[in-house]
Amino acid sequence: TQLMAHGVNYGALVDRDANGLFFAILGLTGGYMGSWTVRPYYDVINLYNNIENRDIWEFPLNLTDEELDFLIAHLWEIGHTQARYFFFSRNCAYMLLELLDATRSDLGLADAFKMHVIPVATLKVLQEKGMILNADYRPSRQRRIQSLYDDMSQKERKAFLKLIFEDIYLPDDLTDEQQARVLQTAYEYFQYAYIKKDLDLKTYRQKSFFALKKRTQLPSYSFDIKGNEYSPLMAHNTARVSVSQGIKSSDIFTEFQIRPAYHTLNDSSKGLLKGAEINLLDASIRYYEQKNRLVLQSLDIVSLRSLSPVNAVFRPISYNLDVLLEREENLRSHREGYVYNMNGGAGQTYALSDQVYFFWFFNTYLKYGGFLPTTGMLGFGLSSGLYGDFEVYQFLLKTEGIKGTNSYLNQWNTQLQLNKPLSQNLSLYTDYTLKNQYHHYQNTFKIGVNVYF
Repeated sequence: TQLMAHGVNYGALVDRDANGLFFAILGLTGGYMGSWTVRPYYDVINLYNNIENRDIWEFPLNLTDEELDFLIAHLWEIGHTQARYFFFSRNCAYMLLELLDATRSDLGLADAFKMHVIPVATLKVLQEKGMILNADYRPSRQRRIQSLYDDMSQKERKAFLKLIFEDIYLPDDLTDEQQARVLQTAYEYFQYAYIKKDLDLKTYRQKSFFALKKRTQLPSYSFDIKGNEYSPLMAHNTARVSVSQGIKSSDIFTEFQIRPAYHTLNDSSKGLLKGAEINLLDASIRYYEQKNRLVLQSLDIVSLRSLSPVNAVFRPISYNLDVLLEREENLRSHREGYVYNMNGGAGQTYALSDQVYFFWFFNTYLKYGGFLPTTGMLGFGLSSGLYGDFEVYQFLLKTEGIKGTNSYLNQWNTQLQLNKPLSQNLSLYTDYTLKNQYHHYQNTFKIGVNVYF
């Protein structure tokens, strides 16, 4: 069977307890080593689904028996060699492409990626080459728990939370099917908590044995698990070009923007992880018509965001990080200049519905540049907002207040972004920003088109 087969994996050698933000930073800078592993496929599924809590999409490949034999021989040849792991270049997806190229030399899969490699882009190349036969989905343990919890009635949720947090089981008002859902979800949760080291082995065994014993006394029931219904093959392409027309105060401009990778919150999340953003080397150039001036508006070196909703069961930390060079205007003197920015912080996200999230962050702001009143400055602030993804359109509304070591950094900013997908790789968008500095206000509005390639 498939579970008893073997899985080939190339991955970063990461501590299971790695913090999400530091995990991202080390992965971007080659802070981890990468290595090949061959293990039983059920072990691969257990690692990704149950230990790392990552959804799995399976794509069976169109390989002959002879090609499979060659692939296995090549894996034995490279053995346990290690190399620096980079999220955007020498990552798991790229190394698997090289493995397939060695198996079938006329594919040339790795040649399609010269600078950066995004896993979803490699899938699309495989699809273009006729290598993908179909797609199958395996939800992670955390998603299974969340799906079962979402389908519970209020009485079921109350019984479930009392069982997992207070060791009190009150099934009197529940039907057999409701009891089965509560006990099955509790058993999954105890496994999750043990892996997260929230339970010691003795306590885990006691709690899980209790849930299993009670569950076996009930009839058999099967429960549907809701997950991501869209395959990554349905996601937009990872590179993006944008052209927009806008106005800043009374200055009309045309803006050209190019982003090599990968995804922002105001893109459609269809086929991708909702609430996650990884943005790399996003550059924008503006031409001001009245002033006949062309300027580099910004170079967003890296932007990371994770909006993971908290609830009664899970309490993940949301975070954001921006490292960029930006052309800024002093609203008192109206002088403009370039400023290096590094902003980031942590907070929490709450799901107001399946489509809308509320989030807040406590952020730190660092600015450096000769244009500034003082060469370097430090600030702290709070930001909050709403993020919505309704498939047919997306929106992001956020506001932030900042207090800094120099009055230049004392600001209150608000931004609203709207995106309307027209097809998988084409969308219309608008962006409005209100900046309040030195009790002066500046409005910037633009409307444009996104093309993904």
